[in-house]
Amino acid sequence: MQAAAGPVRAFALRLADSEELVGGCELRLGDGGTASMSYWTLPVFRQRGLATRGVVLATRYAFDALGVTEIEVEIEPDNVASCRVAQRAGFTAAGTIQASPGADAAPRTMLRFVLRELPSR
Repeated sequence: MQAAAGPVRAFALRLADSEELVGGCELRLGDGGTASMSYWTLPVFRQRGLATRGVVLATRYAFDALGVTEIEVEIEPDNVASCRVAQRAGFTAAGTIQASPGADAAPRTMLRFVLRELPSR
């Protein structure tokens, strides 16, 4: 899909009790109700379910408030933790795609995950 040129919605992921920044999530809106998503968590806060919670909240916002009907995530094949976040948030594996993982990176094979409807709450 490559929704890199569309409007962006960026979210900070913070702890409820201290408001300490622990990560973030970004939605890039594309055409026809599509969006691409990226997310990150600071290393000290990983393996606590915080990234999954942030992704779930951002996807609910995208579907409920922005009219998004499909969200995709592209993940490096060796990033097992990120694949788990996508799967726990309801995304389904959808093959591979040639894409660039960053602005100055050469395209390479990335895993593609897609969410077409919100998991039941």
